[in-house]
Amino acid sequence: MKKIFLIVILILVCVASIGGFKHDQDIKTKVSDKIMPEPKKVAAKVMSKSETELRSSMRTLWESRATLLRAYIVSEMNDSRDTDDAKDKLLKNARDLGASIQPYYGYFARNILTGFLKNDVLLTVKVIKSAKLGNKVDLDWNKDNWYSNAFLLAGFFAITHNQTKEDLKDMLYKHLDLTMGEIEAILKKDENKDLDYYERDRDHMVMFSDVLVDGLIKQFPNRFKE
Repeated sequence: MKKIFLIVILILVCVASIGGFKHDQDIKTKVSDKIMPEPKKVAAKVMSKSETELRSSMRTLWESRATLLRAYIVSEMNDSRDTDDAKDKLLKNARDLGASIQPYYGYFARNILTGFLKNDVLLTVKVIKSAKLGNKVDLDWNKDNWYSNAFLLAGFFAITHNQTKEDLKDMLYKHLDLTMGEIEAILKKDENKDLDYYERDRDHMVMFSDVLVDGLIKQFPNRFKE
């Protein structure tokens, strides 16, 4: 029953998202240029051991994604011999992130998340290659698909983690904006901007991880009492 429920929900998300994404693209402004709302101040609470362990492990995975992504971008942009190895590590990270939610949402949800994250990697490859060639038509097309995948991923996370889809979409778009900043800075050989975009993206991924964990704990509070 859980598998059937997830399949039905995913189909509904994808159908609704296709129309929503087109409308969103028409009015989309660059998320990195927007002022993100300040997080609400809440009283500090003592975290249980299980919550601390989950938060730490998830932060490690999402922060690693930003670091591995940068390593791949640098390798691809410089036609390095280790490009394939860098991409394989990024794809392994996608599998690890998928596996991280299996204890809570099952094998089917794991495969869905892994698929979205692998697709993000493959689309990043296309964005980099078209940016290197200076092919604006291909670049715009690949970027649209890139953001579309993020839009659908936001819908998936909104279902499984009880988060607002709009907020998740903005956070994922910001991640892509920062990644694009890295790519453009490397093309311009601007090392300072390149590093700045990377450090901001790494911090952003840690924040994104915390948001997902907050939603997961909210959904399964009894699993994090000890």
